[in-house]
Amino acid sequence: MPTLDDSNIPLHLSVEEMKAWLDQEVRDVKRASEMRLKEANEIVRSYASGELTPEEATQRLDRYESRWGEALGGAAAADHVTDAQILEQMDRLRDRGSPLDSRWTRSVKRSDQQR
Repeated sequence: MPTLDDSNIPLHLSVEEMKAWLDQEVRDVKRASEMRLKEANEIVRSYASGELTPEEATQRLDRYESRWGEALGGAAAADHVTDAQILEQMDRLRDRGSPLDSRWTRSVKRSDQQR
């Protein structure tokens, strides 16, 4: 059985392995995006058409958020927020190992809605 200190185990991925990883990552991200948007649309459609009570809609939304988490891990996409700012916020939250800072997310969403 190989061990972590086995000299036969490469320390780095080859270019081909990295390409294979990227191909799989692209497939996974596309599929996840399709699935989460389909589910989110179904929740809103069902609630808007009266098929769900407010309580049922809240339960479905809670299950959705539990299943998928936040798309940007504590940050929010807005016209005035750069990619670098989003990544910085995500990294900061992950480095702290603390719960997502919803104050930052809400403030970005709120200021974006005021435009």
